[in-house]
Amino acid sequence: MRNPWMWLLLATTFFACKRENRPINKVELGGEVAEDYIGFLTLQPQLTPMQVAQGVQPWMDTIKIDTNWLFYQVFDIPEGRYWLGYGNDVMPVYLTPGKTLNINIDAKNPVETLKFSAGTKKPSRYLRDKWYAKRGVIEKELYNGTQQDFLQELDLARKSLDTILVKFITDKPTFSESFFKRESMSNFYYATAHKLKYPKVRYQFSDSLQPLDSSYYDFISEFNFHDTNVFEEADYLVSIQLIMDRDLEEVYLDPLGSQTNMFEAKVNWIDSVLKGEVKDYFLASATKNYIAYDFHYEPDSLIQKALSAITDDKLGSTLLNELEIRGHLAQGNLPPVFQAVDAGGAKQTLDSLKGKVVLVDFWATWCGPCIDQMKYLEGVKRKFKGQPFEVVSISIDDSRYKWTSYVNEENLKGNQWFMPGGWSSKMAYDYVLIAIPRYVLLDQQGRIIDASAPFPSDPKLVELIDQSLATVS
Repeated sequence: MRNPWMWLLLATTFFACKRENRPINKVELGGEVAEDYIGFLTLQPQLTPMQVAQGVQPWMDTIKIDTNWLFYQVFDIPEGRYWLGYGNDVMPVYLTPGKTLNINIDAKNPVETLKFSAGTKKPSRYLRDKWYAKRGVIEKELYNGTQQDFLQELDLARKSLDTILVKFITDKPTFSESFFKRESMSNFYYATAHKLKYPKVRYQFSDSLQPLDSSYYDFISEFNFHDTNVFEEADYLVSIQLIMDRDLEEVYLDPLGSQTNMFEAKVNWIDSVLKGEVKDYFLASATKNYIAYDFHYEPDSLIQKALSAITDDKLGSTLLNELEIRGHLAQGNLPPVFQAVDAGGAKQTLDSLKGKVVLVDFWATWCGPCIDQMKYLEGVKRKFKGQPFEVVSISIDDSRYKWTSYVNEENLKGNQWFMPGGWSSKMAYDYVLIAIPRYVLLDQQGRIIDASAPFPSDPKLVELIDQSLATVS
C-alpha cells in the first residue's frame, strides 16, 4: 500500500484545489481505493422498511476510480445514510449536503480497512463501528446456549452497541438529538428482536436445552407498539411481527386453517393493537402476502377491508398493483404462452394438450413441499386415469442436469418438462411465480379455471377437476 503520509498530502491537495469552486449544499465524496482492480464504487440510499413497502426503488450511482486509485464526485442528495459498494461488499456511510467525506479502503479487504476523514467522518465512523459490532454477533454462538447464557451474551452485545453510541455522543454533542434518540432505542429493539427470536430458533443449534422460564416473555407487556421514534428501524418492526406471530401461533398451526383464516386473524390483530403508520405498514405487508400466496387478482372482502383501513395512498397503490399484475391470469383467460423441453430435449407447449383438462404443476427438485405433494399428485392421476385429463409437471430448477437426474432416479412418469432459466425465465414472470409448488388448472379449451388451484392433498382439487370434466363434450 502507498505511503499513508503521501495519501494525506494527495487528499489535502486534491480537495484544496477544488475549494475555490466548491459546490454549495452538495455532497463531495472522494478518496482512495488502494490496489483497485474494479475501477468504480457504487452509492445508493439506505431505504427504510416503509419506503420498501411503498415500492420506492433505490437509485444507484457509480463513482469512477482513476488510474491513480483516486476518486472524486459531487452528489445532489439529501442528508442521511447510504451504502457505499465495492465489488461484492457494501459499507455504511453518512452524507450531509455542504460537507465532504474522504474515504480510504484497501481493495483486498474493503470492509476491514474502511476509514473516514473530513466533514461527516464522525457519523460515518459511528455507523461503521455499529455495523462491525452487529456483524460480530454470530447467531450460532448466541442461540446455542441456555436461557441464562443467551441473555448474558445478548446483554454484552447490547452494551457494546450502547458504548459505541456513547462514544459518538461524547465526540459530537452538537449532532441531531433525534438521531441519538433513535439510535438508543434502535439498540433496545435490536435486543428485543433477538429475545423474541431465540425461543423459535434455539433448538436448531442445540437439542438439549431446558424449557424457558415461565416469566421469559414478561418483557412483552412493556413493549411500545406506538414508538414513532424508531418506526424506520427494522428491528422494531421485526419485534412487532414476532409478537404478532406468537399471539396467533394457534391459528398458524391449525391443520384445517387456510391462508384466508390466517390473513383474517392478522388483520384483526393489527386493527386491535396498532395505529398510525405502523398499522398501515403491517396491514399492507399482511395483505401483500395474502395476495401473493393465496393468488388474488381482484379484491375479496378481506382485501377490501384492509385497503379501506390503510391511510397511506402509496401503500394502497402498491397493493392494487399487486392485484393488477395477476389480472391476466383471471378465470376464463388464456394462459401465458411458453415453450419448455421434455427429458428427451423435445420442445413442448400447452397447445398440444387442448381438448383435455390440464393441471400444470410448477415445482423444483430442491422444493420440499413440492416433493411432499407428489404422492398426492399420483393419487389424482390414478383417480382420473382414462379420462381426458393430463398433469404437466414443469421444473424451474436452475440445473437441467439435476432435474434430469431426479426424474430418472425417481422414475417420474408422464409429462415431465423443464423450463430453461428457472425463476428468471419469462414464464416465471408471466405466471407470477412467487412460491412453489403452484398448480394451474386449465379447461379443455386451454383457458384458465384456477391460476392457483388447491394442492393435490386438498380434496377440493378433485372436486374442481370433476366439475371441469363434467363440461367436456
